[in-house]
Amino acid sequence: MRKWWKRIGVLAGGLVGFGGLLSPASAQFGPMPGQGMRPAMFASDPQPQAGPDFPNPAPKSPEAESPFSLPQDGSPNAFSGEQTPAHDPGYIFTLRGEYLHWWVTSGKLFSPLITTSTTPNLTNNFGALGQSSTLILLPPGDYDYKGINGGRAALGIAPGVIPPMEISGLWFNRNLTLADFSSNGSVLLARPVQLVTQPNIVGAGAESVYLQAFPGIGGGGDLVTSRINLWGFDIDMLVPLCDNGTISIDFMFGYKHAELRETIDINSTFASNVGQFFNGQVAPAGFSTVVVDEFATRNRFDGGTIATRWRLTYSRLTVLSDLKLSLGNTVEEVHISGSSLLAGQGGGIRSPGGILAIPSNAGVTSRNDFTVIPEVNLTLSCQLTKNVRVYGGYNLLYWSSVGRAGRQISTAIDPRQVPTDQAFIPGFVGTAPQFHFNRSDFFANGFGFGLEIGY
Repeated sequence: MRKWWKRIGVLAGGLVGFGGLLSPASAQFGPMPGQGMRPAMFASDPQPQAGPDFPNPAPKSPEAESPFSLPQDGSPNAFSGEQTPAHDPGYIFTLRGEYLHWWVTSGKLFSPLITTSTTPNLTNNFGALGQSSTLILLPPGDYDYKGINGGRAALGIAPGVIPPMEISGLWFNRNLTLADFSSNGSVLLARPVQLVTQPNIVGAGAESVYLQAFPGIGGGGDLVTSRINLWGFDIDMLVPLCDNGTISIDFMFGYKHAELRETIDINSTFASNVGQFFNGQVAPAGFSTVVVDEFATRNRFDGGTIATRWRLTYSRLTVLSDLKLSLGNTVEEVHISGSSLLAGQGGGIRSPGGILAIPSNAGVTSRNDFTVIPEVNLTLSCQLTKNVRVYGGYNLLYWSSVGRAGRQISTAIDPRQVPTDQAFIPGFVGTAPQFHFNRSDFFANGFGFGLEIGY
């Protein structure tokens, strides 16, 4: 008898358990047919949603609700993510390209380089400084590069394993013509010099010239050009200091390399109808001379950088400011070279030395100097899409010590080193001009605008 009761108990328990399984299955897959909805076959099908106050109604707030309150239910509004990209999209890398238009410190000449005369004669009015009819065509003073065009590119990387990194570089170049004069002989053209006091030199210690054009003697011309080139790159690490969603501050540290190059080339030609001196001899008519003086400087900075980056964000607009200070060593180099060429009758002879770049000052001279380069960058950007941003801003850069090409030119010479002078001695090295390193500071500032893409 007990065996039968046990069997009946097991059967009843099984029926109860099977009924319990049916109830959650109905709740999971939805109402059965005839209850107003088709049976749900997969969990991804539409499911009935619980009410907002389930399981118990929330008490109504005693405070009156502002009619200007933004809904917090995720619906789109002017300040939601549906309308405006997030402040920090969380880019892994960014790429920026920027056009720059800057102004730089003017160069400087200490002496006049080209003259003429209103009443030329070979006795007392041949274009030398101090003569009554001499006019200066290329005077001493500043020469201005005006606006120079350039570009900047930057790559930002935020892999997450190390602090974010930014690699950026900029480049500028500007060619400038300081003077360009030519004459067939009707107008006098001359290169003024001061002859140093030397024994056995007629007229030593006086003002003199080298002619490029003179009435009745011959014609030629003078071309003076300058070129400036500025480039550099930075590698910086960013360490976030604070970020409240509107204002953020980062600390930056890294390495800077910068180079500033400048050249001044003076090219003079002269074709004489009566012959001319070259290499200590007289070249007959039909030959012409081409004289080149080149003064070039190269400044190379290498050092460390510390900086801060400030960001202020409102909606799609961001104001960003970088304050940088780089400290390091600048290698300042001066390259001086000259050459003279006698050309004609199908051939040519070249001799080292020009008029102002001659053996006593020619060559390469360098020095090391501790320098600082502070920078200020202020940028306003607008987020167009999640991945694209446009921006524009102002940049300022200062370099505490550099060599500039124009400051290395001296017109006090020993003519025995000039191949086109009648007193020329092949192989002779005089004492003038003596090279003296003249340095100055350098300032650059301007505007730029560009595009940034981030992913």
